[in-house]
Amino acid sequence: RALAERLPQQLRSLYLSMRGCPVGAKGAKAFAEHLPGQLRELCLDFRDCRLPITGIRALAEHLPSGLQQLRLQLGGCDLISSDCKVVMSQLPFESLRVLQLGFESCPLGFNGALAMAQALPQDLDALHLDLDWCNIQAEGAIALAQHLPRGVLRLWLGLGGCSIGRDGAQALARALREMSKLERLHLDCSRCRISFVGAKNLLEQMPSSLTSLLFDFRGCGIDVEERQDLRDMLPEGLSASSVIF
Repeated sequence: RALAERLPQQLRSLYLSMRGCPVGAKGAKAFAEHLPGQLRELCLDFRDCRLPITGIRALAEHLPSGLQQLRLQLGGCDLISSDCKVVMSQLPFESLRVLQLGFESCPLGFNGALAMAQALPQDLDALHLDLDWCNIQAEGAIALAQHLPRGVLRLWLGLGGCSIGRDGAQALARALREMSKLERLHLDCSRCRISFVGAKNLLEQMPSSLTSLLFDFRGCGIDVEERQDLRDMLPEGLSASSVIF
């Protein structure tokens, strides 16, 4: 609270990292309640703060309503699947053009992934989701693919360790094919068990609008010969370094 009260009320942009600090529920609420109301760009890093769900809800509820860019990192906090719908419903999505949400290592599972996906704004320019080790599996990836905004220009999906498998990869591939305006894509499928077939599906569906691409297929069970086949499938103008094995 003392920190937020000292921020200039005319502030338009704020980046604050409190990573690893024992903020607690009361601290998160007091901080959010006193944020400058004129903020248009806000980046808050609460990773490893072990915020309880009451603190996360209070934080989401009291964020300024006119935000155009929101980056909220909650990795390692106590957010579970049953809480995700409530938190997402309280975030100020009305004016957002850029959204980054970090939930890495939170046990969201399928239900949490579905709640998050259903609440995503559809008129974003850029979307960045960190879901590494959130255990969303194939069903969660399918739900996410169904609700990703199709008009987004920049997309970053971190799904490392989520075991989305071939079915999840195929659903994401279908979604990517419909993103006709997509310019930049970063997709981390490391340790996701998508195999050569899943990786091939993804590369086959790349929109022609792409100018920058990075796929992470480490730990996906793709052998040396298959790796070269995938590199050969890259769209013209993109280098072999666009794919990591």
